[in-house]
Amino acid sequence: AVAVGMVYATKLAEQTGLCAGMSHRLSRCLEKYGLPVSPAYPWQTLVPLMELDKKNAGSRAVTMVLPLTWGQCQLVAFPPEELLARLTEIDREDKT
Repeated sequence: AVAVGMVYATKLAEQTGLCAGMSHRLSRCLEKYGLPVSPAYPWQTLVPLMELDKKNAGSRAVTMVLPLTWGQCQLVAFPPEELLARLTEIDREDKT
C-alpha cells in the first residue's frame, strides 16, 4: 500500500502542477524491487478508507503528502469527491 500511495501521490502532484516527470521514474524504481505501483482495489473503495487516516482527524478532506521535488513535499487537502475524481482520471489517462 505504501508504494502505491507514493506513486499516486506523485501522479497527483504532477496533475496539480506541483512537480513534473517524477512518477515514471519512481514507478520504475519500485517495480524493480517487486513492489506494486497500482491499487488492488477500486478508488471508490479506497478513498473512504483514506478519510480515516489520522492526518484527516476532524476534517472532511483527505490530506495528501505531495512531492514538489525529490526530498521536498507539501500537504494538500482534497475533498473526498475531488480526490476520487482525480485518481479516477489518472487511471483513465494511464490506460490510454
